[in-house]
Amino acid sequence: MKKGIKVILTVLILLLSFTFASAKSYKCETVDGAYYGKDGSEVDKVQYEKECLAHTCEIIGETYYGSDGKEVSQGTFESQCNTTVVTELPDTASSADIISMIIGGSLLLGTVIISISYRIASDRA
Repeated sequence: MKKGIKVILTVLILLLSFTFASAKSYKCETVDGAYYGKDGSEVDKVQYEKECLAHTCEIIGETYYGSDGKEVSQGTFESQCNTTVVTELPDTASSADIISMIIGGSLLLGTVIISISYRIASDRA
């Protein structure tokens, strides 16, 4: 009986060691929608792109890449890549005044009334 248990334990240990030895490690790969970084750990898409893809004159997340593909500051990025980074967009919606809104609403209402009137007149003819 002891010999049978030893054989079963040996087989189990061999199976487990085979399973662990054959586990594939993914480095800088995407597998089934999951992203893997340089060290083989699962990372998000931004981290994957930062670690595994080459970048020139790109912004990935909050990281700037210059013309040589290295991480740079925003100022260096702008000078090397001949561009300007806009960090705040102006709030153009808040500058609409009441007069413009009344005129726009009146034009819209007039268009609807004329369309309905035309439809009624064309149905009668």
